[in-house]
Amino acid sequence: MILALGLALLVMVFFFWILSQPSRIERLVQNTITVRNTEPLVEELTARPEELQARALDQMMNRLLEESEPELAIRLAEGYLLAEKKSPAGHRWVKTLLEREPVLSRQYFRAGFLEESYNPNMAAHCGPGG
Repeated sequence: MILALGLALLVMVFFFWILSQPSRIERLVQNTITVRNTEPLVEELTARPEELQARALDQMMNRLLEESEPELAIRLAEGYLLAEKKSPAGHRWVKTLLEREPVLSRQYFRAGFLEESYNPNMAAHCGPGG
């Protein structure tokens, strides 16, 4: 009986330890903030199945903005949209950044990016999560 209780306690501790660990996305975002490079995030997004990309992008973008990293959010949105030009979520995030951070967006989006890659019509037809 004591052995069973001890084993149950050990399983519960292990379970709570696993839950307390940051997710893969959280670890990638924290690393991005540290090294100032969004390429690993773009690679993570494009490696996922298309139907899971929008939610992961939302998580990454929200986390970067929560951490007061709009420049990295702008770079992530641009990198992702260049890789996935037909992604409504990518267009939606560019629109969101243009509205939320108009000065920084114009400063950090590469010259020609908005004219060549951004489609406001696609952004208008996309809600959170894709």
